[in-house]
Amino acid sequence: MRQQALAVVKGVLLWLAAFTPGAVIGSVAAFITGEPAVGAVLTQILFIATPLALARFPLRCGYGVMGFRINGLALATALALLIATGIAALVACAALKVAGHGAFKYPVPGVWGGTAVYIALAFALAPVGEETLFRGLLLGYMLDKGVNPWVAIAVAATLFSLIHVMPFSKAPLPQLAVVVGNAFLMSTIAGYLRKQTGSLLPSIATHIGFNLGGFIAASLM
Repeated sequence: MRQQALAVVKGVLLWLAAFTPGAVIGSVAAFITGEPAVGAVLTQILFIATPLALARFPLRCGYGVMGFRINGLALATALALLIATGIAALVACAALKVAGHGAFKYPVPGVWGGTAVYIALAFALAPVGEETLFRGLLLGYMLDKGVNPWVAIAVAATLFSLIHVMPFSKAPLPQLAVVVGNAFLMSTIAGYLRKQTGSLLPSIATHIGFNLGGFIAASLM
């Protein structure tokens, strides 16, 4: 038990070391350029690059631990995308009815104004970047160190949920509750699939599906 707890602490510290550069540099870039989209894109790029650098050099654990495996996962990935999209659409429809579409706030003003930027972030950069950071580096490290899978999944899901509080801090309370709950649900599903398949692909597909489901629901209401 003590060894598992220590592995969780080390995993969280490792995650913090990978998370901080992207968050800080992205925020500074957004402030300097006056373009939130620039900061958001840079943050996600660093969420990919920094975990890869940490896995390759200080940890020397190799990229396999992070779930970079693609063979034989086409069906699992497709199913993850379809199921996640359906779940997210239902949750988003319920959330929009509770708070009202007009009352909802976008997380970073200006980022979602352009269709191309939205598509790139929501359906490519964010799923790949955040899954590499959370289900790749953090969850992969804890699983590799023998942490109970459900504990590891819950830790990763909790941290993922918490980072969504700040962007939505000025949103209506119902929306904030939905965002945090949705993030935890998505993370739990993505984490479970990461554990079962040993790959990040179904996790990334789940992330894309949750973003897509929310987008579809908002577009139709």
